Amino acid sequence: MARSKRKIIPTPQYCLNLALAVIRELIRRDTLAAAIAGRDNRQLEYIFRFIYNNIWRKDAAAVCLELYHCILNTYTAEELMDIRGFVKVNRLLELISSNLYSLSRIVDKIVYQPHNLLQSKSEPVVEGIHSSPLSSSEYSTKCEETSPTKKRRKVNVT
Repeated sequence: MARSKRKIIPTPQYCLNLALAVIRELIRRDTLAAAIAGRDNRQLEYIFRFIYNNIWRKDAAAVCLELYHCILNTYTAEELMDIRGFVKVNRLLELISSNLYSLSRIVDKIVYQPHNLLQSKSEPVVEGIHSSPLSSSEYSTKCEETSPTKKRRKVNVT
């Protein structure tokens, strides 16, 4: 009996990993620029589509950026402006950069100014306690409050 050969259809993840491995090897051998040079607009469009579709993946981002920088170093701006994929990748990278900048500013506010956040949350509570007509703290000169950090602090009531 003759055995029939089964076709093995590669999965998209396998194809991506294979492409990334080839590009990493070209980077390691320092021959990526030679591999990129001499491409026409249609071939560069495929490369930019690969970058556009895979730059958001954590396992492919570094390779895609290296490939993008290699293309920028190899071709002139006039040559690249004719390629639609180049414009799309540029817009995507600008958007990612803008989002990361905004995110870093938010993180800086949270990390480096935590005392402002805690005070703004605790102050209305103190005012709410003192504004109550039935509160006994109106008659005292001092009031103790538990802060969010579980430490006691004294608040002067005037």
